[in-house]
Amino acid sequence: MNKLKFFIEEAGGNVHWLDVDQFSENTQTHMIELMNLERSAEFIEFRDECVRFIREVSTYKEPTLHGSIEDWVIKFYRLRKWFRKLTARDYFQCSNRSDAEDKLRELESLLSERLDINLSG
Repeated sequence: MNKLKFFIEEAGGNVHWLDVDQFSENTQTHMIELMNLERSAEFIEFRDECVRFIREVSTYKEPTLHGSIEDWVIKFYRLRKWFRKLTARDYFQCSNRSDAEDKLRELESLLSERLDINLSG
């Protein structure tokens, strides 16, 4: 926290620390809504990236026409890592999480079928 205070003050801002044991119900609800709003946007972006990749995989008959099998596998693992990071920050079970997870599973199933490999794990 002291590093954060230092950066804020260096940028010309002011810092005030308040110790809070419990927020009011309205404040707590508002904070949860704000956090879910951010997670929602991230999960939508993630889902859209999965949809683009699903289209790419579905379009090409052979992965070597558009890139190697390794490229697709690497891209899938990057998406899965991204999803894990998103879910680690999703403290309040954002509503778009399940849709994003469904697209990731759909992608995993499609790739496993197309490449005849097991990507789970």
